[in-house]
Amino acid sequence: MKHVLLGSTALVAAGLMAGTAAAEEPVKLGIQGFYQAAIGGNINEDADYDDDFRSHSVETNGEIRFHGETTLDNGLTVGARIELEAFDSDDQFDQAYAFISGGFGEVRLGDTLEALSQMCYLAPQAGNLFGADSPNFNFANAGFAGYGATNGTCYGLAGQTSSIIYFSPNFGGFSFAASYAPEASDTVGGGVGNLGAGRASTEFDNNAGQLENMFSVAASFVQDFNGFSLAVGGGATFAGREAAPVGGPDGTEDYNAYLNVGFGGWTVGGAFELTDDYLSSLDSADRWVASVGTTYNWDAWTVGLTWSHGEYEGVGAAGASDEDRYDVIQFTGAYALGPGINLEGMVGYADYNDDNDDNLTVGVDDGDYDAIEIGTGIHIGF
Repeated sequence: MKHVLLGSTALVAAGLMAGTAAAEEPVKLGIQGFYQAAIGGNINEDADYDDDFRSHSVETNGEIRFHGETTLDNGLTVGARIELEAFDSDDQFDQAYAFISGGFGEVRLGDTLEALSQMCYLAPQAGNLFGADSPNFNFANAGFAGYGATNGTCYGLAGQTSSIIYFSPNFGGFSFAASYAPEASDTVGGGVGNLGAGRASTEFDNNAGQLENMFSVAASFVQDFNGFSLAVGGGATFAGREAAPVGGPDGTEDYNAYLNVGFGGWTVGGAFELTDDYLSSLDSADRWVASVGTTYNWDAWTVGLTWSHGEYEGVGAAGASDEDRYDVIQFTGAYALGPGINLEGMVGYADYNDDNDDNLTVGVDDGDYDAIEIGTGIHIGF
């Protein structure tokens, strides 16, 4: 069953961490990462708005992860992880945090994802590149119609934020996490322009609409039972808004849940995410996404079929009464060339329905969109 990636995995400690040292040795650096590239496009694209888009595109994605840790004589493991985006980005460094782990679990301090996103599972879909639920690559242009170009069930309220997060030990398959972030930003050593060599000071608390005081909790149960596997869980994130605009909400909430069951090469399951008051400028605007899917794995092959449905209030000019709908269905396939190396492909259909057909120009029928998507690419993990 496929765990959410979102640019980096939520797995901690053991399996992915390189450079473990003997007792009281200095931290030793290890390097990991991935590179992804895909080519794809649209067939029979139909848009009710200006659709001067190319019919095809080449997309790339990659990340280098620097990780180091050491185990002390008292049994504690201490280390740090820094993730560098492989391409120019407004946020060149992704997650970057220090951690301490032991029998009590693990504590991270730095720029990282909220607890809900860290522990989330997607609906089953083959491979790492494509899918109807939170894909890394997407060739539909429905984003120009309204809310966005993809549906997702693991997004949470923010990306990397300067946070403190706790992961519990695993109790017979059960684990939980909790996180707190003063505001939805990665502050790079302090606020107010990062003045001075010491980069001291806190952040402004009057940025209109920005999320603040983000609390997130999540729990999961993941276990194998005599040929069956089960992953079930969910989470919630709560946040206020700084200097809430007139007519906007004072805060927002996000909830997700998932269930995946595996047996005999098959994985079936689904996932759900609901965000309450997700628009800072409009009160009572909600969005939700539900996805279901199945995959089958044999030898080096995995194939899957996944469908996601999203509903987004308040996207168009009509306000919160406007509820746009977005459906994506994709057949995905992956072939393992070698350890960490996949050739992947997909064929899918994207259908965006604008409730009031006025997202771009009031009174003009220009919000609906649909297209057939195709794509193929490679994932290389190292």
